Parts: sequence; structure tokens; C-alpha cells
Amino acid sequence: PAVPWHKPQLLYAMQYHVGVRFVDDETFPMDSEVRPFSIGQLVAPKPRVCSMRRNGDVECGVLAASAEEFFARGEHDMAAQAYNLRLALLQCHGEGEGLEAANSLLDAARVFLAQHRSFEVMQCVKSALAKVPPRHLLAARAHMLAMQASFQAGASQAGLAAYEKAVVATQYHLGRHHPLTCELGCELSRCLAAIGRPQAAAAHLERARDLGIRVVGERHPIIAAYCSQLGHLYKAHGLLEKSVRAHERALVLLDAAAQAAGGGHIAVPPALGQSLQSALARSYFALGDVLALSGHVDKALIMASKASEMRAAALAPHDPMLLRSYQQMAALLDRLDRPAEAIRYLEMVLAQLRLRRDDAAVESVQKGTCHVIRLSFRTLPVQHRAVLRKVVAANEAAAEDSSVLHFVISRLFSSAPSTYVTQVMQQVLSGVNSGNPTPAAQIACIAFLSTGSDTPSSTSRLRSTSAAGGSRLTSYDGNLTGDAHESRAAVGFTF
Repeated sequence: PAVPWHKPQLLYAMQYHVGVRFVDDETFPMDSEVRPFSIGQLVAPKPRVCSMRRNGDVECGVLAASAEEFFARGEHDMAAQAYNLRLALLQCHGEGEGLEAANSLLDAARVFLAQHRSFEVMQCVKSALAKVPPRHLLAARAHMLAMQASFQAGASQAGLAAYEKAVVATQYHLGRHHPLTCELGCELSRCLAAIGRPQAAAAHLERARDLGIRVVGERHPIIAAYCSQLGHLYKAHGLLEKSVRAHERALVLLDAAAQAAGGGHIAVPPALGQSLQSALARSYFALGDVLALSGHVDKALIMASKASEMRAAALAPHDPMLLRSYQQMAALLDRLDRPAEAIRYLEMVLAQLRLRRDDAAVESVQKGTCHVIRLSFRTLPVQHRAVLRKVVAANEAAAEDSSVLHFVISRLFSSAPSTYVTQVMQQVLSGVNSGNPTPAAQIACIAFLSTGSDTPSSTSRLRSTSAAGGSRLTSYDGNLTGDAHESRAAVGFTF
């Protein structure tokens, strides 16, 4: 009753199990089963049937591995189906009331939690708790999932009660000073932060950090993670000085761990080393973010530059985290009145965003292009700006002509906007007055479009004209990574 699987699914599970038991041909057609489950999809690594043990352990193990793969890829529906089928197989073997079944129920609950299906999570948790002792580690896991689901559903008191039960079960089984207890406090902090209670979240995370220092020592990388999260919470609560100190402490710990790993002083697998480098880059980024908010823009630029260099060396050019760093660099350089350097980073972002061809593209990249145009005008000498104002005033009618708009937008979106603006401006200054449209009409149109992000009529005109020209650009909402901590608001960037 806790998981939405029904009699037909149990029947297909039995059919599959019987087929494996009695067929010794390794070419057994696993993908020939009927809906609702395609066994060939769920049992992704098809083992040799003739080498299987005939008690069902292999099938259940393969289904669990497949479910994990689906979950890691974000295919939550397939992951839930795989866990449901695994539960059906366990019931076929008479193991529906054991610890394996409880673990599968909690795995399914984790999938439902990712889908924001709090009711199904609580059903799975209730059924799993009925199968395990009240202070078993699986009970602690069940209560933690219940805590997360309760906060997700807006029931904070129920979430806090579930947290206390999880702590009791964990401490009974592992003792008071165990890293898992710290992780429970950290998870509670994340839940509180998600419902808009940063002060309470910071208080719980401070206790988790202090306990972690007693458990693993003050220089362990996990303490750096706690300090980094505290920095984000302090920033959300407006405590910028405390946020800076927390991020600086995280940076010191991560830098020491990365140097030790790189110098061979500690043995770490490659994946952990990459994780340390990624965490170090995030820490530089976050510290730059808070320093910029505090008004220390020069120091923020140093931190942002280090984050950008590390990410550029390790990530692909289109990686969202790298683009976030480029955007941060552009915003800080803009605040420091270094428009030419800001343009370089902005156009690297725009070049990658245009390649994505997203249907929701035009508005955000239009704003970025407008910002590049404004920065390009700021690089002009004072006397050239005076010429620009005169040319724009004399060509107001041409600026709104649809054919001129179409021509200018196609040029802006097919190359680096600053290069095109510079070329047209040079033609205007040289007195060139030929061509269709003329350089004067083009520069007037460019100036008109540079205010498009603030003018509804200009925005709609740019959107419709660019669509007619066939240039589809990617949307940019200021948070490419999905990471709420790396927000454009922190550096004051209006892209």
C-alpha cells in the first residue's frame, strides 16, 4: 500500500523471475515484456542468464543498480518503476517484510522526494518504519526523509519532530559523536533555509559545525563545507561581516586540503581531488560575491578571477558554472568602470548561450546584448559621444524603420556585438554616408535598441524582428547553474 504498484506489476515481475529461472540461454529476450514495465529498460546491464544464481538476488541487485543510474540521470519515473519492481520481486521471494524491503521503500521515498510528492514519501516512510526496529539506522534514515518531506509540505513542526527522532535513532546506534549526527543537523539547516528561516538554519548549522569539529577535527574538509553553508546563510540574513569570515575560513580549509591532495600528502581518489578543486572554485566565487556586496569590489575581483581561472582550466566552455564566473567577472569590472574588460567576459557568455538554441531565448540575451552596447558606448572618448548624440538625434525616424531594425539585429546576433558597434561608429566618424542602411541609421538604431530592456515597445519589436531573422538565442535568467547561492543579485549585475 505504501508504493503505487499493483497486481499487474507483480505479475510481470513473476513472469520475469520465472523466465530467468528456467531459461539457460544467454540470449533470453529480456526486452520483450509488455507494459507497464519494459524489463529491458529497467535491467540495464543484462547479465549472462546462464551464470545467474537462481534465488533472485542478482535480479534485485541489478534493479537496484539500474534505479540508481536512473535517479542520477534525473529520470525519476524510471527510478520509481525500478524500485517498485524490486519490491515486487522481494515479495515474490517472501522477503517483503525484511530490511531489504524497508531499504527499497526508502529508496523509493527518496525518488518521490525529488519529485516533490510528499504524500507518497510519508507512505513509504510509514511502511518502512513498520519493518525495522525503532532505533535501527534505517529508522534514522526514514525519519530524515520524513523531516525533508514535512518541510517540503510546509509542516515545519512535524519536520522538527522527525529530526529529533532521527537524532535519537542515530545516537543510539552510532553514539553521540558521529559524523552522521552532524549531517542530520546540516540537513535540518537546509530545510529551514528552504522555507525562509535563515536565522534558525544558521543556529542549527553552527551546532552541527561545532559538533563536527569535536568529531573530525577543525581542519577536516567537511568543516569547510559547513563554513561555506554558514556563509550563505549569514548573507541571506544580512550579516555580511560574519559571512565573509565564514567563507574565508572555508577557503583556508579547502585550499589546505587541495594542496595536500595535489602534493601527495594525503591519499585521495581522483574523484575526490576533482571535488576539492570544484569546491575551492565555488568558495572563491562565494567570497567574491559577499565582498562585492560589502563594497570591497577590488578584493572581490581577485577572488572572482581565481574562481574563473580554476573553472576555465577544468570545465568545458559551455559549462554553466564557468559562465556564472564570467558573468561575475563582467559585473565586477563594470562596477570598477573597466567596460572594455567587462565586454570581453560578457561576450564569452553570450557566445555560449547562443549555441544552446533555447526557445525561451530572446529576452534574456537581448538584455545582455543591450548591456554590451551600453558598455561599448562608455568606451568612446567624450568627443565621440557628442558626435553620437548628434547622429542619433538626426536619425530618429530611421532608427525605428523595420528594415533597419532587421539588418542591425541580424548583425548584432551573428557576431560579437561590440565589434559591430565599433565598426559602425568608425564609419560614422569617418564621414561614410553610403550603404543601405547608412552607418548613421545603423548607429541610431543600435542606440535605440540599447534601451530596449527598459522599454516594452522596444523589447517587443526586438523580439519579433529577431524571430523573423531566424536568430534564436538562449534564455538567461541570471542563474544558469540552478545554484541558489550563485545569484546575480549579489554582484549587482542586470544581465
